[in-house]
Amino acid sequence: MQMMQVMDMELARVVALPRDTRLLEAAQSMVRTGATAVVIGSGAAILTERDLVAATALGRSPLTSAMVAVSSDCETVVASTTAFDALAAMLRSQATQLIVVDAAGDPIGTVSLAEVLTAVDGGGCVSGEVAVAAGRPATQELEPQP
Repeated sequence: MQMMQVMDMELARVVALPRDTRLLEAAQSMVRTGATAVVIGSGAAILTERDLVAATALGRSPLTSAMVAVSSDCETVVASTTAFDALAAMLRSQATQLIVVDAAGDPIGTVSLAEVLTAVDGGGCVSGEVAVAAGRPATQELEPQP
């Protein structure tokens, strides 16, 4: 059986914002589009919901540049990357989102840890638990533990 590639997963649409975007504008864009992360600038800078919470907890002004709160050294993967290699990249960088790029290096989407774990697990027990934790229905019933 061949390992699923990132291009076969459900990618979230890229929401790209200019480098001079402020935290408030980024948060408003996430609410408006339903995105859990946005790409800031033209590089591999990603701002996640977790980054926004951390910036708020640290007392950052909503008018602060979003660049001060982006996840550092965000990983990018090409669409042909296997789910296992995407998971390895996420674990190395402690990321919950990856930017997926095409062969030319242009962002085509983002993929979440939950999606990658589901692909690696093949719809088994782990993916059901991850789906429930992510607020989605599990794909199969879990057996009760004695």
